Amino acid sequence: MPRHLHHRCTRRDTHVVIGNFVNGATFQGKRLSYNNASLVFGTWQLEPSLKLYRQSDNTGATRSRWAPGLRLNWRVVPQAALESEVNVEKSKTSGPQRIGSSRRSCFLRRRLRRLPVPGPGGAFARQFDFDQQP
Repeated sequence: MPRHLHHRCTRRDTHVVIGNFVNGATFQGKRLSYNNASLVFGTWQLEPSLKLYRQSDNTGATRSRWAPGLRLNWRVVPQAALESEVNVEKSKTSGPQRIGSSRRSCFLRRRLRRLPVPGPGGAFARQFDFDQQP
């Protein structure tokens, strides 16, 4: 792999895997999600994610959904970061009442975020978010 594309793990890198099971009176659901945050260059952070969900109910209907996402953060200055995020979701429903249907959606967000400034004793004084959505 070319040296400039090779990513070395840093102490700031995180990997999170979450599994959920939901049981209701008429349905059962399972969800698995994965999130990663990696510092890829000095002030650039890459955050890919993937969410999977499957649900079935007592009528025989099933719903499944998968949603990959990607967020890119650039620390412009120590007090501000510029974020771009794109998420795509595809869902499918099938069962006795429905032959089958699917839906796709896409979400793109850009945001300038003012980061917390350490206060006395290392505590964070305040944080402001400025959202901008298309």
